[in-house]
Amino acid sequence: MTNDSGQQDDDRFPDEDVALIEETRKFFGIDREVRVVLAPADYPADKLFRDYDRKYLYHVDGDFGGKSVCTVIPRPPCSNDTRADSQLEQSRGGAYFPDHDLILISEEPTGGFTRKQVLVHEIGHIRQVCQKYVLDPAHGSQSMWEYHNIAVNENPVRFKDGEQARLIYDDPDWTLTSSAADHYQMRASPNLEDVWGIFKGHVTGTQDLKMLEEFENTVEDKAYDTEQQVARGSLKVTSRTHKYKRRDFIKTRLACRFLNDLHKART
Repeated sequence: MTNDSGQQDDDRFPDEDVALIEETRKFFGIDREVRVVLAPADYPADKLFRDYDRKYLYHVDGDFGGKSVCTVIPRPPCSNDTRADSQLEQSRGGAYFPDHDLILISEEPTGGFTRKQVLVHEIGHIRQVCQKYVLDPAHGSQSMWEYHNIAVNENPVRFKDGEQARLIYDDPDWTLTSSAADHYQMRASPNLEDVWGIFKGHVTGTQDLKMLEEFENTVEDKAYDTEQQVARGSLKVTSRTHKYKRRDFIKTRLACRFLNDLHKART
């Protein structure tokens, strides 16, 4: 919000974030409010949202004001001694919580992401929920949930804004674990031809199958024909690494993460 002189009011949620949230909400066809809390480092995690400065809150009022970071993220153990932003470290600085219909992000993003990138990704999860997808092991895998969101929701915004695609959810997705590679009888760093068929043979359940179909249809777009340079050991795009075709790279990373998670759950 701006004051009469056209300057940003310091006690209001940042104008650029409001514009981004509303533009992204409309781009995704979300017809309800998006609620966001910026978790500052100097607030305790049990501080109620109603007691936050308004510059940290967007559409967080009414009953939502009675919640806190501890309410939304009770694990690991959370108390007055816990910093609000540190409770988000396991989520790498940002997450959407469907049970609370709330996005929580650190005031200062982590992992090499910008606040814009975090917000777009988390609003993408809201779109998934609006489409009746559920983040629950009984309904589908987290790996499918995350890579579907990256391909179907997050990257179209990046392409629209002339930015590089996001092609990996997390650094461990680069390879299969040694035990998973042994189990599936593949190299730890498989190529797409080797891993994709095995991966698809293990995808079951209505939600994962539907998400996979949408993922595959999306990455057939010509935007994924392009080669892109990606840094291993970092989620940042860089010019100092090898080039990969976007389509092959993101499909291989989804397959590795899915098979790693599946093998871990079964052992």
